Order: sequence, then C-alpha cells, then structure tokens
Amino acid sequence: MKSYILDSSQCTRVVLTDPGLGRSARSLWIREQLAVLYPGSIEDLVWDFRLNKRELVLYYMNRDQLAGIRGSRGKCRIRYGGDKREIFKNSGRIQKFFQILGTAAAAAILFTLLIVLPLVRRASLEERIRQLDSEVASRELLSAESLEREDLYKEISSKMALLEQSAPPDLYERVSWFTPYFNGEFKILSLTIGDDSLQGRAVGDDPLLLIEGMRSDSRFQNIEIENTDVDSLQGYEVFSWKGDFSD
Repeated sequence: MKSYILDSSQCTRVVLTDPGLGRSARSLWIREQLAVLYPGSIEDLVWDFRLNKRELVLYYMNRDQLAGIRGSRGKCRIRYGGDKREIFKNSGRIQKFFQILGTAAAAAILFTLLIVLPLVRRASLEERIRQLDSEVASRELLSAESLEREDLYKEISSKMALLEQSAPPDLYERVSWFTPYFNGEFKILSLTIGDDSLQGRAVGDDPLLLIEGMRSDSRFQNIEIENTDVDSLQGYEVFSWKGDFSD
C-alpha cells in the first residue's frame, strides 16, 4: 500500500509527557491539551498519538484537509515526516465517541479526572504523611526511653561505685589475718580495727616474736610495741602494739 507523507504545514506534531491514564481517560486528557494548543474549535481537528516510553507524541490536523487528501489519493497510509508508523488510521472513531457521549457526560468524566482524582490522591498522600508522622513519633519515643534507661544505668553504676569506695572494711577478713600469729603462745586481750590502722593488747611469753612475725607480713606496716608489763601471778608479759593495714 502506498504512503502519503505529511509535512509540518499540513500536520502538527507535539511531544508531551504521558499522564499514565487508561485509554478513555487519556483521550479526554488529549482533548484538554488540544483545547490549549489549538486556537480554533477542536471539533475541526482529527488527531492521533503514539506512545514512546514516558512520552506521548501527538499529531493533529484539519479534518477537511485530511478528507481531501484521502479523496484525491485513494486508499493510502498516512505518515508524518520521517516517522515510519501510520497515523490517523482510526481517526474518526475516537472523535465519534465524544459526539455520541455528549457534552454532559464528557464534562462529568473530565470533572472526575481533573477534580476528583487529584483529591483522592491528595487524601491518600495526607494519610501516608500521617502514618509516617506516627512512625517517626513512635521511634522518637523509643529513642527517648532508651536514652532514659541508659542514663538510669549510668546513675546506678555511679552510685554502686561510690558505695564500694565507701564500704567499711571486712572485719572478719582482717581478724583472720591475725590467726597465724596468735596461737597457744599469745592471747588477745583487746583489739581495735580502723579503716587503715589497728591497735591491740595481748599477753604472752615473747612479744618480739609476735611483732617480728607481723612485720614480715606485707599486709601490716609500722607495727610497733607501745608498752609492756609483767603479770606477777602468771609470769607472762602483757603488752600493747599498734600499726597500719595495707589491703
């Protein structure tokens, strides 16, 4: 079949962004675009389009002019410039649809496309925004609770460290340090234990033996005998000593 090639003086070619609508809705949208592009009545036009990914290539020309070309050329394929695909093949069908549909129905469809659908999309977008705000608020609350728990843990740890530092010495442990030195030869009469110091009074045969033994133990420092007395009845020495602790 022969082809007839249209030029820009006969047909207008416009590249638009495809709105991504269905077939009927897209046709209504194209009529809106034609009403903006064409200064006259769009009822005088015949139009067609081709989709190329996200682009919509729109062709339109005068209806009577196209009828004249087909009348003089007979049955032929109508193409534009260097485009290989045929256009205006079913040019009368879509236009007849609008004539049958009527102005009122077309206006209702256009109202749905231009007013209702944007409102629905806006409502959906606002709902999504509310959901995102709720998620952000929940995460901020969890983050705040986590920081609060972390601060509480640090506070408790600090107080525990202070308690450990201020805890009194283990008296049972310190008294047990004297066990190797106070056997059958010595007897403790009194014992006073401070945080880092001690003093005591004991009775036994040889106070120096006791003092030298304690001095050899690294846990005791500065062990000294303060005074000694002799028990006239028992024949033992009663003595006092003092010194320091080193944990």
